[in-house]
Amino acid sequence: MSTGSGPLTGRRIVITGAAGGIGLTLARRCVGDGAAVALVDADPRVLELASELGGVGFAVDITDRSTAPSTLAEAAAQLGGVDGLANVAGAQRDGDAVHTTDEVWDLVLAVNLTAPWVWSRAAIPHMLKAGRGSIVNVASIAASHALPSAVSYVTSKTGLLGLTRSIAVDFGRQGIRCNSVSPGTIETDFFRDYARRNPDVARRLEDLNFAGRFGTADEVAACCAYLLGDESGFVNGTDVAIDGGRAAASVVPRDG
Repeated sequence: MSTGSGPLTGRRIVITGAAGGIGLTLARRCVGDGAAVALVDADPRVLELASELGGVGFAVDITDRSTAPSTLAEAAAQLGGVDGLANVAGAQRDGDAVHTTDEVWDLVLAVNLTAPWVWSRAAIPHMLKAGRGSIVNVASIAASHALPSAVSYVTSKTGLLGLTRSIAVDFGRQGIRCNSVSPGTIETDFFRDYARRNPDVARRLEDLNFAGRFGTADEVAACCAYLLGDESGFVNGTDVAIDGGRAAASVVPRDG
């Protein structure tokens, strides 16, 4: 089941968090590059979106560990196999180490760290069967440059980098690569809503990088698509910052 010709022709890719934002943008990019896709999200709109893209959709809660094996098996059956996985779904809640509740901690780590492990665990056997595979985890620049009052988010994304490296080392010689991308501030619908509510904070976030603007979902998707395909065949266990140069500086830029 291939939708065209391009750098991802013949790839069968599962994408979580695919009902909007970076996940949906990546799904569209992968289809445009020739891949067959399975879109996964708790939002039931994912079923219609998948149909529009000529893919398959699964409206499931990725934090329910029982959904990963069955979803991957069904995706493999419908796509003819699975050799790509993009763990895009994410959650962010405010709170420092004292004021973060157990419920918030458990939720954020379940979405941002445990789910990528569970879905990778379910996907890797299919990749081994295919003789190749690429996993891309969407982390955050917060994994290397902590955000204030975001302890659960920072911790989960930092752990995701460790998961990425561990999978790369354990399965690289069996044809499976694992890499991550760490976006800075990306202008998605979610962020635009946030910026309308908090214009001063949004202006400061824009000033944290050296591109003079926010990033776009298309820019993140392009990097993810590259890592999912054969063109990045010698890239393994690496994190790519997509942050406009924010992490390159040893000082914080001027405050708007």
